[in-house]
Amino acid sequence: MKTKTIFNSKLEVIISYASVLTTLVIFEWIERSNLKSADNRILMTMIAGIVLGLIVWIYTFYKFYWKTKWWKYVHQSFKNYDEREQKFIGEATRKSYAVFSVTILAILLVLQLLKWYPGPLLVVALLYFAHTLPASILKWEAYKI
Repeated sequence: MKTKTIFNSKLEVIISYASVLTTLVIFEWIERSNLKSADNRILMTMIAGIVLGLIVWIYTFYKFYWKTKWWKYVHQSFKNYDEREQKFIGEATRKSYAVFSVTILAILLVLQLLKWYPGPLLVVALLYFAHTLPASILKWEAYKI
């Protein structure tokens, strides 16, 4: 039973970030390509993909982070936790800062090499990533809080 729970937690994290990445890739593709009016079906399909991605993104946040209360673990005072919980949350936060820093640097390097500017959805996705990453690490490593 525990293995299934760990697998489900990892799957939830993967689905959550896959929806964000898919939405971001489709949005940036539309932004960067010059779709003409002749490409109307392609454009409408891509917009539908963005809308579907945003719906999945919001749903996964609600179901996997908000409703399960994983979100609150890293967004409230450490005074509310005992030593063991503080250790787990501190470790997850430390790991998430490392992953986030490397991710941001890689994204900035790629954007600079391509001479692109970050789009608005990229900024939103990075804010989402920064705020959910500690909880995702807690879920991924199956901490019991």
